[in-house]
Amino acid sequence: MEKTKGLDQSFTVKNFQRLLKRTDFHGENGYRSIDQLLPRLTSLEESISNSHFQFSPFQRGKINGFQYISAGSLENRLLMRKLDDNVKRIFRIKSSNRNSIVWLTKYLAEEKTKFYVLKLDLKSFYESIPHAEVIKKIQENNLLSNGSKTLLTKYLDTIASHSQGGLPRGICLSSTLSEYYMQPIDKRIKEIDGIYYYGRFVDDIVIFCYRNPRDIYNQIKKIIKLPLSLNSAKTRIMSSEKNDGYNDIDFDFLGYRFRKNEQLEVDIAKKKNK
Repeated sequence: MEKTKGLDQSFTVKNFQRLLKRTDFHGENGYRSIDQLLPRLTSLEESISNSHFQFSPFQRGKINGFQYISAGSLENRLLMRKLDDNVKRIFRIKSSNRNSIVWLTKYLAEEKTKFYVLKLDLKSFYESIPHAEVIKKIQENNLLSNGSKTLLTKYLDTIASHSQGGLPRGICLSSTLSEYYMQPIDKRIKEIDGIYYYGRFVDDIVIFCYRNPRDIYNQIKKIIKLPLSLNSAKTRIMSSEKNDGYNDIDFDFLGYRFRKNEQLEVDIAKKKNK
């Protein structure tokens, strides 16, 4: 059994049962109980143990011009949930809290002292996460079990053979792997002198700083390297002081519009065509 720091990383019937959801019992062969699913869970465990497992075809589609996939089979879903669980817990990856980021942005933007805001956007975020680098990071890590490494690599290789690159949208594992990839990038940006708040939710970034924001922006561009890139059309550099050579505080972020004259105003952002 593959365990690391108390975490059971193994792909067993017991662990698959723990990850079952109510939706797994609807719409697929009329299963209504765990007992009915046990033969499939047992078969899945055996195929992984014998190194015979292959992902069944994913369901694919497009939303707003971006490709997305859904897991398709129950076996795909459970395996990816377990991989997602292993990666999250081993590397302590927590999804950013959207509401907390919005609250902090509002709180900081209400300050009366002078400050600068950078509103940035990562262009085609999921599509720009490089398979090869993610696989390299996974293989070089000693905390993930060999079984987890093998199956993650197989998953990424399967995705790479059916896409133009990057991680597919629509899969929770993609979100977790993208956060894992971004960890050192986030850390380096937070360490830039002058930044006192850095908030990122997927591809949306807001930064509060107290010194030359253009210099900070240029430093960030050196940290965010291809294939990742900043969307220049969505970049705004702002100052809380009027006539300071920068834009006034007025930006959309996570569904809200933040505007500051004498007082901060926060409204629902208008939807934009993508």
